[in-house]
Amino acid sequence: MKQLFFTLLALIPFVLGAQPVEGVIHYDQTVNMHARFQGNEEMLQYIPEFQTTKMELLIKGQSTLYKSAPQQEEEHESGDGNVRIRMNRNQSVVYRDLKGKKQLTATEFMGRKFLISEEIPSRSWKITGETKSILGKSCTKAVFKDTADVFEAWFTLDIPTSGGPGSYSGLPGMILEVNRNDGEMILSATNIEMKSLDAEKMEKPSKGKKVTREEYQAIVDEKMKEMGATSGGGTRTFIIRQ
Repeated sequence: MKQLFFTLLALIPFVLGAQPVEGVIHYDQTVNMHARFQGNEEMLQYIPEFQTTKMELLIKGQSTLYKSAPQQEEEHESGDGNVRIRMNRNQSVVYRDLKGKKQLTATEFMGRKFLISEEIPSRSWKITGETKSILGKSCTKAVFKDTADVFEAWFTLDIPTSGGPGSYSGLPGMILEVNRNDGEMILSATNIEMKSLDAEKMEKPSKGKKVTREEYQAIVDEKMKEMGATSGGGTRTFIIRQ
């Protein structure tokens, strides 16, 4: 086990300097909504148990662009006269410079556009000896635990870049599957297309108010607090974002 761990760690510099990789990986992002809102019976009666969003990861050398796939429904709304639930699809665009360890996220909240610049999140992955095949690629399992969550990722050295979907990266190969908290959220690759990409497809997002991650979260928290409040017996609106 230790031999495998140190062998894979030694491969990281090789991965970063390997022949440039180009292509598109398609993912299904499935969220267990009932697990996410467990205990809130009022909320659970209005939302489906699972919500799946089609995503795609564009790769060109040491740059990646993660976004929702085109031509899919953006939101779902349900409720009654007193409660309204709106589930927004993930419309964020995440550009990453893997070599420079920089991340730029373009997102929209309540009609306002934001641009979040930050370092790529760092995780201390523990690589195990477990392997399996995903879409014909040999994959190795890695796990990470923090104070609140447990992450399980499967990466492949067949695609020699340290990227991955969403906020997940930092392993010696491309991440093709992520499982957070035993099924609360699953990202799974559904198709791999290794092909040349036009430079304009990898253009960095540039529209939106520039904020830090902390500033953006404060704006979201404040608005969600307002939307969840009841005023004069009116309708309460809950906005659920993946």
